[in-house]
Amino acid sequence: MDISIQATQDRILAIFKCFDQFCNDNKIPYFSLGGTLLGAVRHGGFIPWDDDIDVGIPREHYDRFITLAAEMPTPYRVESRELDSQYIYPYAKVYDTNSIVTEDYIEPFTRGLWIDVFPIDGTYESSTLQWAHFKSVKFINAMTFIKTRRYSPDPSHRMKTNAKRLLSLGLSVVPERMLHSTLEWLLRRRSPRDSTASGNLLGRWGKREIVCSKMFTPGSTVEFCDMHVQAPASAAAYLDAIYGDYMRLPPEHQRVSGHKFTRVDFVSSYMNP
Repeated sequence: MDISIQATQDRILAIFKCFDQFCNDNKIPYFSLGGTLLGAVRHGGFIPWDDDIDVGIPREHYDRFITLAAEMPTPYRVESRELDSQYIYPYAKVYDTNSIVTEDYIEPFTRGLWIDVFPIDGTYESSTLQWAHFKSVKFINAMTFIKTRRYSPDPSHRMKTNAKRLLSLGLSVVPERMLHSTLEWLLRRRSPRDSTASGNLLGRWGKREIVCSKMFTPGSTVEFCDMHVQAPASAAAYLDAIYGDYMRLPPEHQRVSGHKFTRVDFVSSYMNP
């Protein structure tokens, strides 16, 4: 099924609205992150070519969000490793159950259209220790994805893809549960409440996503489409730390979605394939 970017954004926006109301009703603070915040500030909503929403919740509130997952209104559903051992991501997602999306991995993964909900964790004050902390998280997370074959094939880098296949075989002797437990231990090393530096340690921008913890206590609001959504205390400072000159548009060839799907269906439900 050929789905337009506008139709995708409309469905994602509906998930975001439900999530926002759910968090407000339950007094759960969240923060728009990455491209979601960039889109709000630079475009007043979605980045035109983006098909994603990223938000973060400070760890103690993130844990409470997971415990309240069953109360998320239908047709939306919270999924996480805490709720389902077969779930592959180290962070939660809120899915639209009235859809089917299959991600193009070596071992395909099917759920619905989603928004990403990351934990915001504390880290060390030292820049060197921050780097080591993030690199450790990234390494264990990568090993988990390689072991479970949840990575996309890359025809332009066959050697790299083949190396991952071999590494996946080698990791077959390592219990998946051990990798998950190690990652959780690393993420929870420092409480955001007791750290001067915090951030999304699972984010794509690496150490640049680590900022002063005061960014998240309390936050601010920004306009996103027809919503007022929660954001870090200084959206400008946060975006500058990640993107630099964030108001400048990227080159045309970079204005594409980062997701690869083998199936997108906005009529059926992944709960009843």
